[in-house]
Amino acid sequence: MAFLSGCRMSAGSTLLLITLSWLAKKLSSPDRVLGGQQEELLAIREIVPGKWLVVAYREVGEDGFVVTAYATRRARQLDTRIQIWP
Repeated sequence: MAFLSGCRMSAGSTLLLITLSWLAKKLSSPDRVLGGQQEELLAIREIVPGKWLVVAYREVGEDGFVVTAYATRRARQLDTRIQIWP
């Protein structure tokens, strides 16, 4: 099974492993899409109550690629971004 990333978020936290197929499912049906700081877009999806998956990606023509993905509980920081969709 191919893994997109694995990282320790902080001391005492669990190892976060995201499969490419799971990530693709979340990216294909986000709750909303926000503008990033540069040219990237942020697809946001709540994965458990109070925790969101943020997938930063770029679109190039009809193609696109994932820059990074991470989980966060900081909804207030996400709410400061410009909402692109819906």
